[in-house]
Amino acid sequence: MKLEGIKIWYHNAPQYWIHAHTEEYLPRIEYYDSCKKDTKTAEQVPRGLKETKASSHYKSLTFSSKHLPIVLSLLNSSLFYWWFVAWSDGRDLLTQHINSFYIDLEHFPKDLKGRLESLANCLMESYDKTSNPKINVRKGGYVVKIKEIIPQKSKNIIDQIGDIFADYFEFTEEEKKFIRDFDIEFRIAE
Repeated sequence: MKLEGIKIWYHNAPQYWIHAHTEEYLPRIEYYDSCKKDTKTAEQVPRGLKETKASSHYKSLTFSSKHLPIVLSLLNSSLFYWWFVAWSDGRDLLTQHINSFYIDLEHFPKDLKGRLESLANCLMESYDKTSNPKINVRKGGYVVKIKEIIPQKSKNIIDQIGDIFADYFEFTEEEKKFIRDFDIEFRIAE
């Protein structure tokens, strides 16, 4: 049976952050024939785009479009990161981890969903804006350009998302602070 809806792409090998993306903002790998050094800036400039595709570390799940802001926000939240660390091997994010997180998508409060929708859009734009493009020249001379996502640069938005889920789950201030600051010494280190 084919599930109809919208795809959410998540990085399945997280390190201190879990990041998920809509199709529009999915970081893709670009393959080029070669690159040339810019004489003015000394930057490597890729030439001859051959192919663009998603990394094998991105997996997709399909959800009803009406649930997109909730699921996308949840997967990017510190709450979900804590859940992943507590219930997984800490290395591989599997579909079963996502499916086993209980949240009532059908009865999620509309006001909270509206706030998440705005923040999810801001987060996707922030990930895109603060990403780090990396160019690698590979054996054989071809070039790979990747967009490294740096979630800690969007922490203020992630924290706002966390506040909404804290309200939904009726966390105490102490619980909210615990989730927000969980593993923080590692998560914000650069």
